[in-house]
Amino acid sequence: MGGIGDIGVSNFNIQHLQLLKHSPPKWNQFEISPFLQRRELVNYCHRQGIQIVAHSPLVKGQKLDTPELITIANNCGCTPAQLLLAWSVHRGFVTIPCSSKREHLQANLDTKEIMLPTEVMQQLDGFEESYATHPQHC
Repeated sequence: MGGIGDIGVSNFNIQHLQLLKHSPPKWNQFEISPFLQRRELVNYCHRQGIQIVAHSPLVKGQKLDTPELITIANNCGCTPAQLLLAWSVHRGFVTIPCSSKREHLQANLDTKEIMLPTEVMQQLDGFEESYATHPQHC
């Protein structure tokens, strides 16, 4: 019989992860976007070698009409959704977008071609407002 392989967790904060210090998970899935960056948790995961899986990187569509986001997306030649996904991928997160529309799924796949200059990443980093679509997990 085989043993347990890699273990991942969802919505674990630093205190939860510290309880697993001697046997840390391989990944932690939690909500993260330019509007909810969780820098302290991200830094902790990086230091511990825990891969971040970005949950709700499109903010459930609730911020796609943000004027500054639209402007930056237009300047980068992409949609606001693609820009949010590119930010997440550029940060090194495993990114899980959700869509039931075929054209949106295809556009999401095209994100890997989007290269974001440092100044665009800095602009997106400035969107932090602790906005969570799942506040019970913050």
